[in-house]
Amino acid sequence: MISKEEFVMIHTLKSRGYSIHAIAKAMGLDRRTVAKRLKEKELKSYRKRHYASILDRYKPYIDRRIEQALPDKLPATVICEEIRAQGYKGSLRVVQRYIRSLLPKPQSEPIVRFETDPGYQAQADWTVLRGGKQPLYAFVMVLGCSRMAFVYCSDNMRQATWQMCHEKAFDYFGGIPERIVTKWRTGRDSNPRYP
Repeated sequence: MISKEEFVMIHTLKSRGYSIHAIAKAMGLDRRTVAKRLKEKELKSYRKRHYASILDRYKPYIDRRIEQALPDKLPATVICEEIRAQGYKGSLRVVQRYIRSLLPKPQSEPIVRFETDPGYQAQADWTVLRGGKQPLYAFVMVLGCSRMAFVYCSDNMRQATWQMCHEKAFDYFGGIPERIVTKWRTGRDSNPRYP
């Protein structure tokens, strides 16, 4: 299936005199696809096809069992055993997929943005851009209100460099926030040794 933009591009290139072969090569499409789309005046959307399933006969029973068990969940293995007793010859995987399609999708929690008053808080930390024998680190400071960021790259994370990065960040922002929040990571991978 091609996108609306690709459809328009095919017709635009044809109106500019490009051949079907040239259009197909330029867009990375099959020549037959290009020829077919040139015969159409507008892009036709594909209809979703419904294929018969070995499970169709048992779906009303599964729906009933799932509904009876709510808010609890019935294991797919239990339902599969029950419908096998009724004559189902398919696999457990098919039953699992169908049951998964019936369950409500979990709602992701909305992202709550943490904001502060201007000049109140900044967050500062190191990040590793490149490890190895010649590591490259980046000092990052972000203001809590405007999300304005300062980044400074360094080959070390020494205390003197840390202080110098703060001074450069304050010059860049044109002031010093009341609080600076740092996040010191633990763990071998996220906290390389200070040289």
